Amino acid sequence: MASCVDWYLVTRVIATGEMVNSVYLYSECTGGSGGGGGGGGGEGGSTISYLTRELNTEAVKQKFPCVDKLILQVIFGLKEMTIFVLPFISELRPTITYTTGNLQWGSPTTGGTFMLGNATYDPQSRAQLSSVVTLNEQMLKESSPLLIAGAAVHETMHGYLNYKITLATNEMEESFKYSDNWLLKLSAYHDRTSGSNTTQHTNILINYFDDGLKVLGAWNKIYGGNYDEKDMAMAMIYGLDHADTHSPQTLVDKINEAYSKIKIKYNISDQDLNTFKNNNLFSNNKMATTGCN
Repeated sequence: MASCVDWYLVTRVIATGEMVNSVYLYSECTGGSGGGGGGGGGEGGSTISYLTRELNTEAVKQKFPCVDKLILQVIFGLKEMTIFVLPFISELRPTITYTTGNLQWGSPTTGGTFMLGNATYDPQSRAQLSSVVTLNEQMLKESSPLLIAGAAVHETMHGYLNYKITLATNEMEESFKYSDNWLLKLSAYHDRTSGSNTTQHTNILINYFDDGLKVLGAWNKIYGGNYDEKDMAMAMIYGLDHADTHSPQTLVDKINEAYSKIKIKYNISDQDLNTFKNNNLFSNNKMATTGCN
């Protein structure tokens, strides 16, 4: 007789142990007999039926185990994150592979460009449904847990939008949120596929910003509740004003308008953003580096 064990990813509040979410991963079965009819079946082996999220973080786990355990795995297990990871439990099984690298990173004294991460199409994916997310190792070493969590959500959104853009291209239809008017659909499709960062950042600001903020809020509750909504909004908005250098002015105007609306909605000033960046890019409250294996 076969014996099966169901495995779940359980998310709990660190301080209290309260369970806040449970996600079914897979069933592992052993034993049982094979074959039937006139032939004798051999002894049953071990089979695993997977229903798991294809979010590969092994490269991050090897170098930064606490980032993986306390940020990535917690975020991926949140029900608020489902919208962005749902495509990666589909029958197509595309994957987001998370890795680390040395990206642009300025200085605490002279400033410069601080690149938290990036998301690109996975070159191993012929269908271009999968993505590779690279998180800046300097950020993982120097920055606050909140900024790292915001970057993880931000780059996962890019992976999600890469997937949606590929589907829209393959199926010759717009698969985002838009008006029912077909001319507006065509216009939106052109805008969203003509510049990676510009159009995706605009899409995030208009359609998905509040969803991302809910993810950070749920993560914050589990992590210890150290951050208020304004802090989380500033972590979520970080980098979303970046436009590709070749973007037409009409798209640049769209991203600037969307960015300004978010700042007004959450009462964020330029001074607030500068203070947040100074405190969180080079943080006194860095991620733990041990005890998470």
